[in-house]
Amino acid sequence: MWDEEREHLDIMEKLAAKHNVPHTAFSPIFAAAAYALGIGTALLGKEGAMACTVAVEEVHKDLLETLTKLRDDELHHYDTGVQYDGMKAPMYNALKWVIQTGCKGAISIAERI
Repeated sequence: MWDEEREHLDIMEKLAAKHNVPHTAFSPIFAAAAYALGIGTALLGKEGAMACTVAVEEVHKDLLETLTKLRDDELHHYDTGVQYDGMKAPMYNALKWVIQTGCKGAISIAERI
């Protein structure tokens, strides 16, 4: 789990930098509190550390459920497109390129405005 959490932190730090999300003045306090919580619950043994894990994961359970639903819906949309021969459209590769380029362009414009 440690490696996964380090990876999650790295991903979030990169996303924050990419999207110009500033750290708050409380960031060092939050980091110290998280470290102390981890050490403190680990001193209680495996069960204490796992209790901390369960509690933390439950805090953002609703967000995880929302992200999971959205991901599942999007995968279903993709599978439906494949199932109904979307990849057999005339000039599929060219059509795909035009659509994806347009989507990326719209996203890029929206990010700047």
